[in-house]
Amino acid sequence: MPFASGATGLRIPSVEDIDPSFIFISPAVTKGSEFQAGEEYLEPVPPRVIDGVDYQAQRDSAVRDAERFVRAKSDLLGSAGSTVYDRVFAIMKHRRYRAGTLAQTRFEENKDIFRPTITARIDAGEPIVCVLPSFPFKLPNPAKTSRRSPDMAELLCLRRLYELCHAVSLVYPPGMQFVIASDGEIYRRLCGVSAHEAAVYSQITREMIKVMGASDRISYTDMPDLIATRRDEFDHLSAALRPTLEQWWRRNPDDLRRLSLIRNSMSNLNTSTHITQDLVQIATKNLIGVAGDDADLLEDLRRIRSQLAKRADESAFEFALLLYTLKELDIFRSCYPEALRATVHPKPGQWGINLVDEHCRVLPWAGAAFHKGRDTWRVRYEWDLHRSGARPVHLAGDAFPFFYENPRLED
Repeated sequence: MPFASGATGLRIPSVEDIDPSFIFISPAVTKGSEFQAGEEYLEPVPPRVIDGVDYQAQRDSAVRDAERFVRAKSDLLGSAGSTVYDRVFAIMKHRRYRAGTLAQTRFEENKDIFRPTITARIDAGEPIVCVLPSFPFKLPNPAKTSRRSPDMAELLCLRRLYELCHAVSLVYPPGMQFVIASDGEIYRRLCGVSAHEAAVYSQITREMIKVMGASDRISYTDMPDLIATRRDEFDHLSAALRPTLEQWWRRNPDDLRRLSLIRNSMSNLNTSTHITQDLVQIATKNLIGVAGDDADLLEDLRRIRSQLAKRADESAFEFALLLYTLKELDIFRSCYPEALRATVHPKPGQWGINLVDEHCRVLPWAGAAFHKGRDTWRVRYEWDLHRSGARPVHLAGDAFPFFYENPRLED
């Protein structure tokens, strides 16, 4: 579906109107980190090297999983009096595909919210279209993932989206299509990611979709292209909204929504270069042969923490400003007026999706894929995989793991 363009009347919120709750639906928490230093640092597990990945096999597996799901839920999907829309919504609501709890997302209300958009597509005999802002870049936190390009975690996400589209097609033949709106370029400066990294990530993701044979169900666009349709309005609204949001930011230093945004930003900052170097220096300074000066070490650590806190605060503010601007412009609806809004952060009024499966809580671009066994996969933080003794699996010629696996699996 090509995106449209158009202008609407712009409204500048007042300070009293500011409410960033829509940015993250997860509860605002400010408790300290649960991190504990390991009792011992294990040697890396020797890797396994494979020749490649069968992308089309992933698509075929998605088709089989969809057909298995629809067969198993035939009673639910074919209940007496159900319409095509009822059956489609039942698939969307099922916990296999829906992220977030029914209560948390007030999902029952979505049946009436989604109805006009979806039934219009059904009446026209056209695929149901969902726009999903996602696939930005691998987050530059080496504790989460050392890789800078898409890997098995992203492929598992594409597989799940394709499965979902095929499941819908079994109750409504035109099926469903996803438009991935890559937001990497608009967020990269906030996280310390270069334009080249974001562009390469998008390029490889596009290639994954193509090689997988999923282009009939999944398309890919970049958020700057959507913003360009309303560039003047975007710039005007962002500039007008900035002082209002700054006032709210200063007035509410202890607001849990604000603190939660900062905490999330801190974990996504680029800590893979000089910050990691500084921390290693602190950990090893005068470690051997000379008694260390703990006061100096603590002062160095306080300095790093202060710099990180400042960067996280600035990043969280700019992130909130960007999302507020997009929200007030309703950029996705103006570009895709006939599409449903999907999200990776479950919230009321939108369709939160399980990107890999209902057990995964780590976003594909924030971690690494872990093969537990059989056809069971998870996405976990890389530091967690290292500490648990997971075995890295590399593509031939690739220095970074493409995924990890249970070391008890057969080679």
